[in-house]
Amino acid sequence: MGQIYNKKYWKLPLVYGALGGVIYMIDYNTCRYNLLRRSYEAKLDSTLEDPLPQIPEAAVKSLRDRADKNRQLAWIGLIGFYLISAGDAFVDTHLKDFNVDDNISIVPSIQTNQYQPNTIGLSIRVQLSK
Repeated sequence: MGQIYNKKYWKLPLVYGALGGVIYMIDYNTCRYNLLRRSYEAKLDSTLEDPLPQIPEAAVKSLRDRADKNRQLAWIGLIGFYLISAGDAFVDTHLKDFNVDDNISIVPSIQTNQYQPNTIGLSIRVQLSK
């Protein structure tokens, strides 16, 4: 919503596309994890129906753990990308009124101190507004 507030409409497909892609990865890995978890539980308990009878127990456990790790990384990615897009909107809002005219100048000057005659200083003054 920050991109809409800032009228940066060109960022909307990027933000919502990335968020949608990460949410899809969360859903995909959650479904895969649940299937592999049911299969692994069925391999440990013979009274349950195994949805993947052709895959050995060790392979199912390894695939289940990988799907769980991918699901957790997708959640971290969702939170991280949301924070990045919110931070971008926040910075964009604060820089909206920033003055970027052609009258930006750097004026170097050499200063001496009358109380300390052996010192010389150099200052640079940046004038950003009129």
